[in-house]
Amino acid sequence: MGRPHFPLPDTRVWTISLYQSLVFPLDAATTLPVDGEALRLAFVRDSKLHEYRKETMKRQAPMKTIRPWKRLDSRLVLSAKPWVTVYQEHIQLPGGQVLDDFYRVELRDFVAVVASTAADELVMVRCYKHGLGQVVLSVPAGYLEPGETPLAAAQRELLEETGYIAAEWKELGGFVVDGNRYCNTMHLFLAKEAQWVKPCHTDETEELQVELVHSRWVVEALRKGEIHHLVTASAVTIALMVG
Repeated sequence: MGRPHFPLPDTRVWTISLYQSLVFPLDAATTLPVDGEALRLAFVRDSKLHEYRKETMKRQAPMKTIRPWKRLDSRLVLSAKPWVTVYQEHIQLPGGQVLDDFYRVELRDFVAVVASTAADELVMVRCYKHGLGQVVLSVPAGYLEPGETPLAAAQRELLEETGYIAAEWKELGGFVVDGNRYCNTMHLFLAKEAQWVKPCHTDETEELQVELVHSRWVVEALRKGEIHHLVTASAVTIALMVG
């Protein structure tokens, strides 16, 4: 059986609409165990669903052009580089209304790494996050240094925080953290065939414990709402879906 891009859905779900764009690269005539019985997979064209979508699209309002906002002025109100910079902007909306106190926040860009071993375990770190006020399980992550490429930063952070290197690297994209205030960009990487090579190196601001966690456990923790760190939740989800 081919390896799925994403954990299979709850086995109680017997039909999956193709329009949901879920990808399960399984061999033809694959069978899956469900409550002690074998479930045989087959493609079924849902003509009713096709017709329903056509009717729904007819009832929708015509697509309109969404216009961007216009920045009239920007004033620096806080500068604490390299950590945070805040600007007060005067913004004109498409309808003509002017906002005098729209704030843009700029933080340092960072990388996040979802690293997996040959045994399908994720290399993660348990650490204290002051913003949460909790010790949490997190993917390796860290700021880009000046002049450093995202890939170089990702490889450096994985080695420094965990002592692991990886044979295969894939960039999964850059994601703006806050679509309104901006904040910064997370550069996400998937690192496969990770293996330990040396003890991790951290400074006094980081107290870390490296943990190998099976991907099934992480998915279950996400489903139960047990992972509250947005970087970790989004990084793992994206990696499992498209990695």
